[in-house]
Amino acid sequence: MIYIPDIPLIDFAAQQAARDRLQALGHPNEMLNALAIRVATIRGELDVQLDQKRVVLIGADSGHTAVDPAETVQRMQETVDGKAEICAIAQQHQATITLTDVGMTHPFTHPSVQSLRIAKGGNMAAGSAMVITEVNDAFMVGMNIGSLEISNGMNLLAAGAITSRGGALSAIAVAAVLGQIPVAEIMPESDPFALNLTIPAQIELIEHAIKLNNPEKIDVIDVIRTVGSAEIATIAGLMLVAAAGRVPVIIDGLISAAAAYTAASLNPAMRFTLIAGKAPIHPAHSYILQKLGLRPLIELETTDQAAVGAASAFTMVDAATQLLADK
Repeated sequence: MIYIPDIPLIDFAAQQAARDRLQALGHPNEMLNALAIRVATIRGELDVQLDQKRVVLIGADSGHTAVDPAETVQRMQETVDGKAEICAIAQQHQATITLTDVGMTHPFTHPSVQSLRIAKGGNMAAGSAMVITEVNDAFMVGMNIGSLEISNGMNLLAAGAITSRGGALSAIAVAAVLGQIPVAEIMPESDPFALNLTIPAQIELIEHAIKLNNPEKIDVIDVIRTVGSAEIATIAGLMLVAAAGRVPVIIDGLISAAAAYTAASLNPAMRFTLIAGKAPIHPAHSYILQKLGLRPLIELETTDQAAVGAASAFTMVDAATQLLADK
């Protein structure tokens, strides 16, 4: 049985106070006003200070495509070396990056990367993506990471994944099952992730995995066990604990969105703590944001799942909190 943290109820007093202040100040930007109100509501306070930003990246691979898992190693190494795009964005915002390997096909050993390995490259097209103990461990690892970050002062989270491109297929499968929508309805005409499979082949693989594993649609944990992935489960656990600690959670790309959808399916109060970072480039991502009732903050044409979109939205969040500070 997975422990699901309690998430504080909506702070209507903070919400109304933020509305009143912004109305009195007469700020015309509707998007920034709405974001400022949302952040104040999440934090439960009017004078919001988000000076302890964290970028948490979860490394893992899925085994249902032939995409080279060495890609994941390369991306992790670039991040460790400070050469990845996310490093420059995090530095700009004085955000700390936390790296964890929970299931990379090739284990990554480096002092700056936590090795908390749970599962290696499960192939949902050949059987369940994980066993239940792996699912439990993944959620707990995510929750432990979140708890540690909060104890170290985290007050704004950008969550993402470092994974091979095939990880997107697990995210699509999770969205289709949790949303009870046909896979084909949330697939693009052309593949933004440049997988080694045509779109019809991707649809066939995901539909085959769902039919083979027959996940219990109303059992979120079973959905993750059968067609999910270690990174989705870990990020979902991380998000749940962040929300429980009144930390705003910025969603990144498709995998991060699938994790948010998972977390919100486990605890519906989760959706009130979420902020959508970048606009989707995949219909499954669009579908998830629609289900969560979220409007993305920025347009960013990137397939990167390593929180580039989420961290890029730090600028908008800072601008929104500054509105509230203009007394």
